Amino acid sequence: MKNGNYRCANCGSSGPFVPVWTSGKTDANNLAVMCANCHMQIDPGPIEIHFIQYLASLIRQHPSFSRVELEALVGEGGRVRADIVAQRRTESGIESAIVECKPFSVLSGPWLESVISQLTSYASAIRGAHIVLAFPGRASEHTLKELSRHGIEVWDIDKIADLFNEQIAVSDDPYFKSLFLNTRVRATPQEQFIRELRACPPGWESWLEYQKLIGRILSDVCSPPLSLPLSEHFDAPRANRRDFIFPNYASDGFWLFLRSRYAADYIVVDAKNGKGLATKAHVLQIANYLKEHGVGMFGIILCRAGVDGGAKVTMREQWILHRKLIVALNDLDVENMLLAKAAGGDPATVLGDRIQEFRLSM
Repeated sequence: MKNGNYRCANCGSSGPFVPVWTSGKTDANNLAVMCANCHMQIDPGPIEIHFIQYLASLIRQHPSFSRVELEALVGEGGRVRADIVAQRRTESGIESAIVECKPFSVLSGPWLESVISQLTSYASAIRGAHIVLAFPGRASEHTLKELSRHGIEVWDIDKIADLFNEQIAVSDDPYFKSLFLNTRVRATPQEQFIRELRACPPGWESWLEYQKLIGRILSDVCSPPLSLPLSEHFDAPRANRRDFIFPNYASDGFWLFLRSRYAADYIVVDAKNGKGLATKAHVLQIANYLKEHGVGMFGIILCRAGVDGGAKVTMREQWILHRKLIVALNDLDVENMLLAKAAGGDPATVLGDRIQEFRLSM
């Protein structure tokens, strides 16, 4: 900290700071001070340049590609700097492929909107080129539809594993080789959860089925680093019953940041299997559970389709007036957390995105 002048090496912020974990040596040459926000963006998982270099090496070895360039200036007057540019041989001839690489384990929400905006601007500037988005994560059906609608080809973890199977098998990068070769086996439990979630009908009749399923899913994607949940736990007067409480004893990373910044000593979860949008009453219910000297001041509402306008206003009021941060996750968010886990990434990034959206909306 002293050698780093108590500032983040990435963005220059003076804090708060969290411990940095790497697989390298713990000497001065391999350590850097990093604030919680920057740490959350790059750990766990590869940094972008690592992924770009690895993917470029696979493309160079593939017989259908030629003339591979990194960081090439393309477009009219060289207005766009592309991660990877290559010539690809297809059944209809030779085409120029522009490959934009992202290190995400899952792509949703504002990140998806940002990527679409970036790549559609590339398509406008580079006439005739085929635009490809590559990332070492899993794309949800919603993400695939949105990208396809804008004419963007997607190379997610499964596509890369299939397309470059022979090249991955002989590659010498231990991180990515393991990531891509084991992708199918690793994804099986999360794919089963997604099937169960889609098969669970919204409505009061299935509330217990949904609640138990949410408990199993969150235990899979959050424990560890969170401790296993306490189910249907009452407070001392037995006036409030919380569906799940996850003790948060994390010693680093996102969950430590959540505890230190938002008093999330325990993660309170309420599962609502309503057919419609969650309402103001649902927000007030979980807000009543949150106490500074009790479970803490952070809660999550799990609801099938999201929250209505009144609920959003109440969530803002609870944060402004009482410092209670309440986040809502819908079915797509839950699927994205499972997809992140299946891709070897951090499911908490989805929760981090929802917190970011909420704070930036204030």
